[in-house]
Amino acid sequence: MFLLLLIGLVVAYIVYKKFPNTEEPVPTVLTVKNIFLNSFSIANNNIKIILGASIFWALTIWIPYINVGTTIGMWALVVGLSKKDTTFSATSIFNPKYRKHMGEFFLLLGFITLGMSMGYMFFIIPGLVISFAWSQAIYLLIDKNLTPLQAIKESNNITYGEKMTIFLGYISIMLVCGIVIGLTNMLLMGLIYSSGAIALVFLVGAVNICLSIITFSIMVASSIYIYGELSDKSND
Repeated sequence: MFLLLLIGLVVAYIVYKKFPNTEEPVPTVLTVKNIFLNSFSIANNNIKIILGASIFWALTIWIPYINVGTTIGMWALVVGLSKKDTTFSATSIFNPKYRKHMGEFFLLLGFITLGMSMGYMFFIIPGLVISFAWSQAIYLLIDKNLTPLQAIKESNNITYGEKMTIFLGYISIMLVCGIVIGLTNMLLMGLIYSSGAIALVFLVGAVNICLSIITFSIMVASSIYIYGELSDKSND
């Protein structure tokens, strides 16, 4: 595997030297710092809506047909909050208008799944690139009423030059949240060990649930910020 990777790097270097990139730099709107900081800010301001909608979605996921609308509504939550839509609430995911996108939604998911699967067959990296390139397609489908293919194309356009920033932004958030969760667990387990209070194990579980909920809200908030910035880029 290492030998194949080495050969691939050598071939890529030769191709790059022979066919250098002469395109002008692509203007970008995202930075890792802004993704990181704004994700925490948006999560703090909208955590009630994010968690409320998530709970309603989880409670109704077993109801046929309704669950399709609420699932699309969860993506619509990102669109609505990215535009600072004050009318969007946790119950907005039940809006019947989201079910009218059902056919396009499933078709778009099929295209994305097929494209990513083909990409992962070529040693994983192309699949990762496609996943970030097409990451905004569902939001665009809902927000701008595009066809599935138009949404994929537009997502590819607005994420061009931004994919690595998005990836590093997500990684930075997950890393910090992971460190906080890890340190909190170490402190609580140390407290249990030193005090001998086995009953505190339940406290550890409760704290982990709370921290996981907060982490989930921050990750959703990062999607809200990213789409908000990239959707403006789409209008350029």
